[in-house]
Amino acid sequence: MKHPSPFDSRETRIISRLNLSNYNRLELLYSRGLTTFSPRPRLTDNALGGETAVGNIGSPDETIGFSIIHNVSKFLSIQAGLLQIQGFLWYFEDTDFRIFSNESPAIHQWGSIRFKPNSNMTIYLKMSQSTSSVSTTIPAAESDNLQWIHNPNISSSSYDYKLQFDYVY
Repeated sequence: MKHPSPFDSRETRIISRLNLSNYNRLELLYSRGLTTFSPRPRLTDNALGGETAVGNIGSPDETIGFSIIHNVSKFLSIQAGLLQIQGFLWYFEDTDFRIFSNESPAIHQWGSIRFKPNSNMTIYLKMSQSTSSVSTTIPAAESDNLQWIHNPNISSSSYDYKLQFDYVY
């Protein structure tokens, strides 16, 4: 059976978990893989026909990282993680599913705090940050203020915040 949007994912993940007392945990991750998506001819074909490779957005992945869970008490839990990502990666950080696709290396870090003041309420706060720096093939460029920049880099940083209150009656 043919599906309109097939993909091929080949990956190897080596995960090492160290379970500690009080359900605390340290986890190390190493991932290598390649995920490719099929071209979308309805969006990229031209009148001349032929085979197209446009739409094959997958790129080789090589990721290394760690995460930690620390249960301070039965009311307070802290989680954090750090990843160095290059390529296409899917990843679960705490309760969130994330997809990354970076041609050049990127750093992703996150942390969360879960506070349970009583048996009916949970307060959850999570913050994550992704930073990447892309090296260009441009040897020099002139900036808006007419100064020359040699070997320019393009860097970006993004932040995500999540505040969640759960109450059971």
